[in-house]
Amino acid sequence: MRKSHLIVLGVCILVVALFGIDNKNVDKESVGVVKERRDDENPCLKYEKYFQMKQGELARIEKLEDLSECGKFGFLNSHFGGVVFRIDEGVLVQYSNDIVSDIDEELLPRSLIIMDSSLNLGFMDARAGMDFEEIQKNAYVGEIQEGFMYSWEEKVYYIRYTDEYYEYTFFSGDQDGSDSWLIVSHKQEREN
Repeated sequence: MRKSHLIVLGVCILVVALFGIDNKNVDKESVGVVKERRDDENPCLKYEKYFQMKQGELARIEKLEDLSECGKFGFLNSHFGGVVFRIDEGVLVQYSNDIVSDIDEELLPRSLIIMDSSLNLGFMDARAGMDFEEIQKNAYVGEIQEGFMYSWEEKVYYIRYTDEYYEYTFFSGDQDGSDSWLIVSHKQEREN
């Protein structure tokens, strides 16, 4: 991991700590999604509250004894998938372990999966639910790639963008990108 990424991640954690955006004693209602747009809002503040949600805490909120009751969602271009917890309507947090694993008290999410276009979560002005043409109009032209996802019958198509903090992958089962979903992950996850 590059030193610059460690500094950025450290700043994100510091900002989260200073502004009280943490997941201690969190309940699902207190984790509401930011719905108002502020042009000066740092993406770190918008997403880090989700990336700080420990699996053990969410399992206790859901009163789960094991992960077999959780959903599982595939990783892009991988034969593996990870456990997901629904946080808000249209937002899932995804962990790197499987439903046959034990609950990991300290495990932090690998990614966020955003399915609702009405949320103020996306890349630039591109949102989940848009097709690739709309995404490119609201962000910039990106390469549409073909891939696969664990447990999907068909190919998936995706466009990937990055900023200094995160990687944003809009994907769809349709070649035109209709009804896309958005996966947000820390930028350094793919660089390792």
